[in-house]
Formats: sequence, C-alpha cells, structure tokens
Amino acid sequence: MSGCSGLNGGGIYSSIDGTGKLTIKESCSFTNCYSSDGNGGGIYIDIDFTIQSQISVQSTTFYSCQAFNPQNINIHKGYGSGIFISGINWDSINNGINLEQVEYIKCEAYQGDKGLFVVMDELRQLCRLGNPRGQYVRSKEYTTELSDISLLMGYRGSPNQFESATSEDLKDKISELEYYIRDSGNQWHISTINSGINRLSCGLKPNPCRTINYAFLLTPLLFEGQYIPNTDIATMILLEDDMIDTVININTATIVGNNIAIQSENGGEGKTLSIDKIYKIGSNSESNTLFNVNGDGSKLGLYHLKLDNSFVTSTSPLILLTGDTTNNIDA
Repeated sequence: MSGCSGLNGGGIYSSIDGTGKLTIKESCSFTNCYSSDGNGGGIYIDIDFTIQSQISVQSTTFYSCQAFNPQNINIHKGYGSGIFISGINWDSINNGINLEQVEYIKCEAYQGDKGLFVVMDELRQLCRLGNPRGQYVRSKEYTTELSDISLLMGYRGSPNQFESATSEDLKDKISELEYYIRDSGNQWHISTINSGINRLSCGLKPNPCRTINYAFLLTPLLFEGQYIPNTDIATMILLEDDMIDTVININTATIVGNNIAIQSENGGEGKTLSIDKIYKIGSNSESNTLFNVNGDGSKLGLYHLKLDNSFVTSTSPLILLTGDTTNNIDA
C-alpha cells in the first residue's frame, strides 16, 4: 500500500471481535500512508480478545508512515505512526497479538512514537511475554538498551480510559514499551531534580521516578513475578539529592511492601562509598519528619545517605518509629 490515507488507519482500519483474525505477512509494505486527523498511520486496529480474536502482522515494513494531529487540540489523536492497536480482554494464555519482524523506517507520529502504539490494560503483561521478553511486540532487530525506544510505545489502561484521559493521566500511563520489557528487579531509581517522571513505568535508571512516595504506590507484582512484598526488600536508589515535601511512610499498607531500603547510587549494606557520592534526603519544612515507620514487621534500611531537616526550630524527629519490637531501622 502506498500513499493511502484515512482519518484513522491510513492503509487499513480494522474492527475485530468474536473469532476474527487480521493476518498480514509475506513481505507486505506500507509506504507514505498516514492518518489525517486520528491514529494509526498505516493500520488502525480495534480488537476484543474475548473469544480468541487475533492480530498477526509479520515480516511487514512501514516506511515514512505518519499519524497527524493538525489542529493540535485533541490530546487523544496523533498516535501510532505505523500501527495503532486499541485492545480489550487480552490474556497471556491465548495471546492474540504477534507483531514479530515488523520494521518501522522513518515513521513519525505527532505524539512522539516512531512505529507502534498499543492501548491496553494488560500492556505490561504483554511486554513481558515470550523469549526474549516482549517477543510479540518487538520490531525487527529491536535490541533493548540499543534501539530507539520511541519505536514501541503504549498507554497502560483501557481504550475508554484513553479516550477520556486528561493530559496528566496520559503523562502517567504513556510509556516506551522498553521500560516494561526490561527486568527491573526490586529496585526503583529516584531523580527528584533532573530527569525523574512519576509514571507507571518508572523505576529503571534511564526512566527514574521523581519521588520515593510515588514509587511506593507501584504494584510490585507487575514488576517481577518472584518478588514478594513485605518479605523481599524493595530498594529505592537515589541518583541525586532528594528534598521531600511529605513524610515517607513505611507501614503494612505500603503497596510496594513494608521492607524498604533507601540508598545512594552504588551504595548499600556492606559497601563503601566516597563522601562526594553520598546524597541527601532533606526537607524544607520545620515540622516535617523524614520517615515514619509503623506497623508490625515494618523495616527500613538507610545506606550511604545524609539526612537533613536542619532548621534549628524543627519540631519533629528525623525518623519516627512506632509499633512493636519487630519493627527496626538499619542505618
């Protein structure tokens, strides 16, 4: 297909349910196709996976395809320069998506992607499926930590949520798929001053969270299947000084778990770190406790940090520890 255009889906618009299937293979190509005022420069797919619907696009090239948003007033348009997928009811057992060996060349979307954009609640699970991880969404020769991460992007939420999302919600839930594909273990990197963004995919060093408190809200089971909250240690790694606005609470209700370690980069229990590499956690509030640790079994380890709420008129302790004797601080 060459030079095709449409409001949604420049080359193909497909709505799939029941046991419907869309299959494209055998060296097909989409060249200079574009979405004029919507999503999906090459292909737009709306799919319900309830009864094993399937998308299979393999060994296909998208060249110079684009998704436009000419009026720049609708924040839900201009995604998916090559392929845009809006999916519901996906599950990993019947996985109905296979986009292996698709190639995106010089594709551009108004909203930033350079190939694929997927809207789906189960986006993280899809990106962790296969061997290598992300097998069914990786483009041709895509290599984590080397390829252009803008080739593969998505919104982690339902299509209905996407269509009604505010700009803040889009910022929170849109991410490059690389950050869901890669193994993050039980570590979350924090960058308050420079590059940190509080969004669902944050945590890896190239994609740090902005605040420790936001990282505490992330569901650890969506990161690593072997991670056990409240038993395994969830480690927060500072990439720079961190000035907090609100107290950092560690308790049984902390979503990421109540066994927490906080440390400067390259620090940690049993390690040594030069003084110039030790970062500060501080507060500009006279009444702000930095850490409040409470609840049975809550644990906090602090390693290679400077703690400072240094107002001479401060009215609160740096660390407030309440609960039974199983609570402890390791510093």
